[in-house]
Amino acid sequence: LNAVLATAEGISDGVVLCERGPVEDRLHVLVVPDLAAETAQDQLRAGVRAHLLDHLDPVFVPRRVHLIDRLPRNETGKIPKEGEARLFAWLEGQVAPTRRRSAP
Repeated sequence: LNAVLATAEGISDGVVLCERGPVEDRLHVLVVPDLAAETAQDQLRAGVRAHLLDHLDPVFVPRRVHLIDRLPRNETGKIPKEGEARLFAWLEGQVAPTRRRSAP
């Protein structure tokens, strides 16, 4: 999923995370917009989702695309477990799914 996401236009970074739930798991797409692309937020969300649908089975494509300022990557480029925890906490605290907020 992340390899396909990395080829989407209009983003400089992105990740697909799986949120484990008591009944079902949910996939989330978090992307950092490429500021040079100057793409409107709604258009970017739709474009990323369309890109994923073009390359993946729809069952694997998350419904929502979240825009964030940066991903908490470590020096090796990975998102450590504590970074994932902060991202999930940020997702839970969002007021509206279409509003862009800064991730921790």
